[in-house]
Amino acid sequence: MADRTYSSMRIEIEDLRARLEAAERALEAIPPGVAAILSERIRQRLQEGWTPEHDDEHDEGELALAAAAYTIAATPEDALGDSDYLVSTIEELWPWADEWWKPSTPKRSLEKAGALIAAEWERLDRAERRQAEEKS
Repeated sequence: MADRTYSSMRIEIEDLRARLEAAERALEAIPPGVAAILSERIRQRLQEGWTPEHDDEHDEGELALAAAAYTIAATPEDALGDSDYLVSTIEELWPWADEWWKPSTPKRSLEKAGALIAAEWERLDRAERRQAEEKS
């Protein structure tokens, strides 16, 4: 620490300040919908405990199907016509026990759908990397 001069520490502090300001600008540029989806994805991992290893167990499209169900749930009934058809479609798509089905407001349902899409994307990415490693 003795080798560091006041001038060099000041330069490091200014560099850190510039990086922090750039990060703040980047965060401000994130659209609210994307931020809500990211927040839900983080909540799923931290509060629900849905780890990458857990998600990897759902390798038959369950995450994508659940996302589709939540997306349909966010669609106004009058836009889709027959609400009985809507309910039966969601029931057919939903891959898990009924107790896990928790639709809410349209925006909240879309947050869940987006987070599930991200989880499926991440799962596919890990599977592709594992497959590439096995080939090499």
